[in-house]
Amino acid sequence: MNITGKQIAEAFQEFLKAGYGYVYGRNGELYTKEMAENLHKKAKAGTEAVPKGRNKNRYFRGDCDKWIGKRAADCSGGIVAAMRKYNPSYGDRNSYSFYEQAAERGLIESIPEIPGLAVWRKGHIGIYIGGGEVIEFRGTDYGCVKTKLKSRDFTHWLKLAGVTYEKASTAETAPVESWRLSRLLKRTKLLIKGDDVKAAQQSLIAKGYSCGRCGADGQFGDDTAAAVKRFQKASGLVVDGIIGKNTCRALGGKWTGK
Repeated sequence: MNITGKQIAEAFQEFLKAGYGYVYGRNGELYTKEMAENLHKKAKAGTEAVPKGRNKNRYFRGDCDKWIGKRAADCSGGIVAAMRKYNPSYGDRNSYSFYEQAAERGLIESIPEIPGLAVWRKGHIGIYIGGGEVIEFRGTDYGCVKTKLKSRDFTHWLKLAGVTYEKASTAETAPVESWRLSRLLKRTKLLIKGDDVKAAQQSLIAKGYSCGRCGADGQFGDDTAAAVKRFQKASGLVVDGIIGKNTCRALGGKWTGK
């Protein structure tokens, strides 16, 4: 069965709207009092794992009591639950399995604008829904929440195995038509800011050169300088990380400086 990235993102949006909770080892099941009692007994006996740092004698009956009566999952279990909406026989996996089995992966700074990508760090995983936002089963105290990618510590993006993804959207990052530049743009101690910086960033991103997790934010920081250098190298320009006349024109802008 074909599962798309859009469907994974939509499933996570449904989980968020429904107020899903976080219970370790679950995959979207209804967390009942009976289930909690059973897991509690197993945890005390040492046959059911609890998250690192949690007390096995009070995790399932205590820490997780607020999720009784709600559907719940852990971070990887949320993805399993989303997959099972379309493939009920989809097997259980943890965050490391998703990373190892990924069809494609990259550093978070280069994340393309594709809803349904997984975002990953050691021991944790979530789903990118686009526009710089993530939905993740963040932990027992949080449940399923929406967060800003730039405020979190994910290190990689993943194309999940068995999922078909659309091409990266350029709707948010298309270069401004006939943008003009009258000054040199470069990395300085006091960051250069402005609409001209944003236009240059949009052009870089549209050409496939990521400006970091903040995207086209109008600030010429380290990630933008690195993107300029990559573009200059690929275009046969002087590689100095500065957007001047030649780099501006190569990016599609109009140079009006001296």
